Amino acid sequence: MNHHLIIAGLLSGLLISLSGCTRRDGNTYRPQALGRIGGADKGVVVNVRLVNVEGTTKTGTVLGGITGAAIGNDLGGGHNDAIKVLSTAGGAIVGGIAGAGTEEMITRTTAYEYIVEMDSGVTKTIVQRDDEPIHHGDRVILLSGPDAKIIPDPTI
Repeated sequence: MNHHLIIAGLLSGLLISLSGCTRRDGNTYRPQALGRIGGADKGVVVNVRLVNVEGTTKTGTVLGGITGAAIGNDLGGGHNDAIKVLSTAGGAIVGGIAGAGTEEMITRTTAYEYIVEMDSGVTKTIVQRDDEPIHHGDRVILLSGPDAKIIPDPTI
């Protein structure tokens, strides 16, 4: 099989995987949340602040490393074994660094940190993206589960 076709496939996989790191807001759920039971507790927002969200899930590092290794292996293919090994390892390192940087750049965003005093008296925090922030003093419902979030309490 053509090495360039393999590399193109790996790069496509990297881009598709990183596109899965899209930013979810307070109205968006992951597919894993479908059919799962979560809890719902009422409370009041006692503090709101804008925060930065950055970092990686390591997906970009892994996929970048695999892609870099494939490219390095292809580049070192016509040489002796030592050069091929060094080329593959170097490609993996460079690809991993590039993949991590790309993922971090794609996933960097701002969000709101909410501190909620629950009706039970317990205080909880949650960070989520919202187009419009929920305000201090607003009554909310904290939804727990795979995609925990707060939503405005519609019963008031």
